Amino acid sequence: MLVNYRIVLKSLILHLFIKKGTKHSGGVMIMVGKHLKATKTDIDLENTLISDVYGLSEQIRIIEIDWPDGQVRNLNDLRPFLVKGTVVNDRIRSS
Repeated sequence: MLVNYRIVLKSLILHLFIKKGTKHSGGVMIMVGKHLKATKTDIDLENTLISDVYGLSEQIRIIEIDWPDGQVRNLNDLRPFLVKGTVVNDRIRSS
């Protein structure tokens, strides 16, 4: 039986933000409990997703990065998006 996990996850008590990656099996995802308010920031950086989360003692920003083999990145491109309370999570793959 095929299950569309995107539909299953959206029906749970989560905000789900997904951005397709540049590789066929790549991409990034951020999940936030629905008891919190979460917004997605639209950016042009490939394999990168940003979400602001409200409802905690302080606002936090989550930056999720998928870094496939061979992709050249300049981390200074993230500088405009770094604010107080930013959490950066990356998935760096090496060969």
